Amino acid sequence: MTKSIKKVSLSLLSLVTIATLAGCQKNDNSSSQGGSSLQPGSSSQPATDAYEEHIKGLTDQDVYDATMVGLGAALQAANNETDQDQRFAKFAKAEAILLDSAVMIPTTTRGGYKALTHAAPHTVPYVDCGNDDYRVKGAVITTQLITAEDIAALRQQWATARSGGAAYDPKSYLQGRGYSFNTTYNTTWSTPVKTMDPLATSKANDSEASINLFDGLVQYDNLGNLKAAIAEDNFGGNGQIWKLSADKKTYTFKVRSGVKWVTSDGNEQGDVTAEDFATGFQHMLDTKCGLGDLVDGVIAGVTEYLAGTAEFSEVGVKFDAAQKTISYTLVKPETFFPSRLCYTMFSPLKKTYFESKGGALGLDEWQEASADCLYGKTGKNDILSCGPFRITSNTQSESSGEINFVANASYYDRANQNIQNIKFVFDDGNNPTALFNHVTQTHDYIGCNLLENNGTMKMATDANLQDYIYTSDTDATTYFGALNLKRQSFAGANGDAKSLKSAAQKIAYHDAVQNKSFRKAILYAFNRTSWNGNTRGAELAQTNLRNMYTKPDFVKMSAAGSFDGVSWEANDTYGSVVSKYLQRLDDTLSDLTDGHDEWNKPQAAKDFLARAKTELGAKWSGPVHIEVVAAGPVASNVSQAQVLKQNIEDTLGKENVIVDVLTAQKTDSYYSLGYQAEDGAHNGNDLFAGAGWGPDFADPSTYVNTYLPDGAGYMTMLNGLW
Repeated sequence: MTKSIKKVSLSLLSLVTIATLAGCQKNDNSSSQGGSSLQPGSSSQPATDAYEEHIKGLTDQDVYDATMVGLGAALQAANNETDQDQRFAKFAKAEAILLDSAVMIPTTTRGGYKALTHAAPHTVPYVDCGNDDYRVKGAVITTQLITAEDIAALRQQWATARSGGAAYDPKSYLQGRGYSFNTTYNTTWSTPVKTMDPLATSKANDSEASINLFDGLVQYDNLGNLKAAIAEDNFGGNGQIWKLSADKKTYTFKVRSGVKWVTSDGNEQGDVTAEDFATGFQHMLDTKCGLGDLVDGVIAGVTEYLAGTAEFSEVGVKFDAAQKTISYTLVKPETFFPSRLCYTMFSPLKKTYFESKGGALGLDEWQEASADCLYGKTGKNDILSCGPFRITSNTQSESSGEINFVANASYYDRANQNIQNIKFVFDDGNNPTALFNHVTQTHDYIGCNLLENNGTMKMATDANLQDYIYTSDTDATTYFGALNLKRQSFAGANGDAKSLKSAAQKIAYHDAVQNKSFRKAILYAFNRTSWNGNTRGAELAQTNLRNMYTKPDFVKMSAAGSFDGVSWEANDTYGSVVSKYLQRLDDTLSDLTDGHDEWNKPQAAKDFLARAKTELGAKWSGPVHIEVVAAGPVASNVSQAQVLKQNIEDTLGKENVIVDVLTAQKTDSYYSLGYQAEDGAHNGNDLFAGAGWGPDFADPSTYVNTYLPDGAGYMTMLNGLW
């Protein structure tokens, strides 16, 4: 099964767009996405014969079952549950098993930086899941930096509006405070956009660009309310956007009239139709880019279609041209299904235009046509738009250039559009002064983070900008570290970041990492506060720390209940339920809320190491070498890796564990050995702390299912599996 879904990498940029204009999934104002993958037959160094012989016959499933004991069964039970609270509880139990296995450790969430901004807070869609937070049409951007005092006042007004009080009107507030406004949204990217086709990519950097060309049926507003977009806003009656069948498995929407397709030059190409949504869904499945995994087993017939045993006519996505309706029939009821529609995978596609660019529908037909198909290529004349913007130029390359968008004059919701131009400009993070100067002097970028280890915080204070420095919001994206449980790659492309290990050292690490006590020793020795503070400074070292995979308050229990000996009350957070299950497995972990380091327990780390050495017996061969690859061109990334090295060695002793920091000479190599590795076999780290995940829809499965077995879960790749 294709595994690549949506993923987020930890930022290599020293200065990046501020988090008030970010959202959870895949854009990163404090992180960048992308990078090249190792390809089959690349120069990845093969393991030595002795090591190959040592792991010969050891399957990925063997390793998964032995290290994440019971996780697969717990996930299966959770996915089969349709009662909402019981489902949440079963996923909470599964997440507790995952955390207790110590194959991964959450580190931080996005945001929580000291920053400067021209962007009023919460003027883009506010949501913990999907792609909507990439939509910038409503952003309020000022020509002057906004003071921390005004940011605080606006946040309070927003909170009041969220609780049912006065409307949130940041533009009027700022205008009254003497601010003027900019209608251009300038931001940076560090990895190239591979396609503008939102239905053929699972990569965050692609979606961040293409989503502004398309609207979906529904989208969230800046207060977090789900609203109609291309769907009519009262089709179901009583303000409901959809009609739900009696068995609660079929959602039907009516497509509003007058939504236009336009070319990159602004020429209208007819109306968006219900058929366009069905066409888009089929194309998304045909590409097998990983998005189909999100609806495999969710929408009826998808499993069979992807397996080649059913036609698309048997998939539960149907349109009625005369009634202008599109319906989605599910395998089983899902109360959160409408939140799925806020992901770009449900974008419409105009069939005739797609075919004019060489596209074809059908699994085999697309496979044959895909190499020559121009649709979605990064040139400006290869895509239609039905959203607020159209692309006007694209000069990007692997390491330079920009992408430009301009407002779509035919857009049906022009009245609610503030931004008229978007520009994505390449920035590899090597010159942190450049973006800082753009933000503070020419005022032509929306904002930047301020870091201690690249000098930008000092630059801000030296420029007397203290009144403008504020702390950005945190969100639902979770970054984490992962231990490679079955390492098979020992160098990047062209031999970059080549392993220094001998065959004996590879075997020693492999044997040790199979032991749960050893894994816990490593992860409890990791001082995330000092690691995070290396870039943020002591004041913010814990602000954005996260202690579990799912955002703790991502969902809440609707009523009091219990499952498998754990009870909860109405409105208890999902995180509190995970904590109760985890305490039964490891009572050293109790408080999984954000903002503190629950995992760093030096004495427990030492105790677990002693236990591991006893349990391993003759298989223990210290010191065990753990290799961590850092991005050589980015000083902050290297310095954080050095902090990680010091944490573990100081706590466990160099006679027991040595962390070897390998520096990739190119950021592409760094990514391809971890977050952007083609598969688990190409993961060239022993411990990789540079990847993360943002949720796609409003259910814990969007996080925890990334650890499904048998290649179905994307994040097992970071553990060297599948």
